[in-house]
Amino acid sequence: MRLLKWDGKHGIAVLLPEDLDDLWVLYVVVEPGDLVKARTRRERRVEGAKSRGKRVSVSLAVQVEKKALDILMGRLRLLGTIREAPSEFEDEIGKHHTLNIKPGLPIELRKERWAQYQVRMLKRACSPKPKPLIVACLDDEEYCVALVGMRDVEVLAEGRNTLAKSTDAPSREEALRPFLMEALSALKSSWEAHRKPVAVIGPSLERDLLMGLLRSREPELAKAVVSVRAVTTGGISGIYEALRAGILAKALSKARITRESEAIRELLARLGKGDERVAYGFPDVKKACSYGAVETLLVADSVLRDADEATRMELERLMMEVEEKGGKVMIIGSSHEAGKNLLSLGGLAALLRFPIG
Repeated sequence: MRLLKWDGKHGIAVLLPEDLDDLWVLYVVVEPGDLVKARTRRERRVEGAKSRGKRVSVSLAVQVEKKALDILMGRLRLLGTIREAPSEFEDEIGKHHTLNIKPGLPIELRKERWAQYQVRMLKRACSPKPKPLIVACLDDEEYCVALVGMRDVEVLAEGRNTLAKSTDAPSREEALRPFLMEALSALKSSWEAHRKPVAVIGPSLERDLLMGLLRSREPELAKAVVSVRAVTTGGISGIYEALRAGILAKALSKARITRESEAIRELLARLGKGDERVAYGFPDVKKACSYGAVETLLVADSVLRDADEATRMELERLMMEVEEKGGKVMIIGSSHEAGKNLLSLGGLAALLRFPIG
């Protein structure tokens, strides 16, 4: 989550959610009566026209009445009454509308009163997150290796090909080889230091030549590559191009799965060693929460999605209680192995700060 603006005097926060965890935080923080402003789509009728009109993009402020976190679609739905609209939509004020909040859509949230735990949740959600992906981007002139998040880039290594136009090598591939070996060495050092999933991007020739070297010389590192995609240029410019175009979105999603898998591995490791800093199943997790022992609550998305109304509300109360007591909630995808392992334990578990006996 990004905090774009904070006005404590008037209770206003402008926020940019970046992933499903951020939508969960907003779901907890947004309450009935709050005013939420965001870009949305609404039908605009043309006077005298027989047709229903067309849906257009517009910025509306809605006073929230109901909310729902749609895990399957990856969106937060906020239903309420339109309170503010541009002049051409003034006649819509007072009517109902649903805002669909997705990662990447900024919102303005106005509250009469912010609870302390809500402010804490926002601060934690907006604090710098570990960047989950290593990206190597190169063309025939330069390379860059960087740690990449949804919008943040931390450069780890850069280099330029000083021999590209002066070599007497018999082919372009041979001319590029020393430069490619340098890029490969930089990528290997970065991966050994950070052990994150890897994406390799760039114009097709240089990108594919680097992948060939990876597979032949560094097979273990090659297994960490989750995405190989095309961009028009190398270096840091190519990485920003990939972010702007959404080219790395799938790779970042795979990196999220890696983070979820690490949490589940820790859970299973503690169970395997008889470490009592773990709880699973609703009764035990609820007990741990009552002691303030939950460090990370792990919830399978399908458990939330498929639960009946009463069960879902009970789960949500538990998740909110964990947040209020300083714990963290992680929603785990059920479609991959980590999620299936969590489902085998009932779909609900917790890593604890201390044993509860």
